[in-house]
Amino acid sequence: MRLLLSLAAIGLIAATLSACESTQDKAAKIQKINAAKEKIAAMPLVVKRVDPRIKVVGTALLHNKNAGAVVVTVRNTSNTAIADIPIAVNLYSGSKQTATNTTPGNDHWLNHIPLVRAGQTVDWVEDQFDPEPIAKRATVRVGVGKSEKSPLPDATITKSEFFADPISGTSLTGKVSNNSTVLQVRPVVYSVGRRGGQAVAAGRGVLEKLLPKGGKPSGFSIFYVGADPKGLQLTSFVPPIPPSVK
Repeated sequence: MRLLLSLAAIGLIAATLSACESTQDKAAKIQKINAAKEKIAAMPLVVKRVDPRIKVVGTALLHNKNAGAVVVTVRNTSNTAIADIPIAVNLYSGSKQTATNTTPGNDHWLNHIPLVRAGQTVDWVEDQFDPEPIAKRATVRVGVGKSEKSPLPDATITKSEFFADPISGTSLTGKVSNNSTVLQVRPVVYSVGRRGGQAVAAGRGVLEKLLPKGGKPSGFSIFYVGADPKGLQLTSFVPPIPPSVK
């Protein structure tokens, strides 16, 4: 009997240690991925070759007193999902370049598109440009991304609602749930408001992590650049972060 109890105790300890190691492994994975992205961000983005599979089908320049933003609409013309796509944006006022997202130190998703599924058209948003000077035009160069095989992770936005901020204006708040068993690190929530088919408001919110299916949903807040999003045709979505993206 004592032997059986001892074996049971050992089993319980082993299971506990296994759970602890699992939590530690997840934390270590997140730190490793973030460190890799910080290393890449420390270097300027150079798009040497354009990805022929990704077509730019629309560009919109937005601004308000707090920030400038660019909405780039792209279409994946291939039959393969493409992830971690470099995108270089240069802003101009007249003939003078006033801003770019290719400088060292930029957040990874400010110059990369997380994922575009086969045949899909999506909006990508860069909302961290200075509000002045106001850009008049933009050039966009999309580099070669990583081909991804199915199945891909997925996520769903739930319980989203507008919130009136007295300083920054209308924001969108909500929760994101992971529909897959894959831990997603730093996924981005994009939101674009259109009027008559034209993008007139946009913003983004970054989640630190998205726990696997069954885990606690992650909350987000998006502050818009451009028009008030209320009353617009609003599209909000979370591109998945495939496990291969480091």
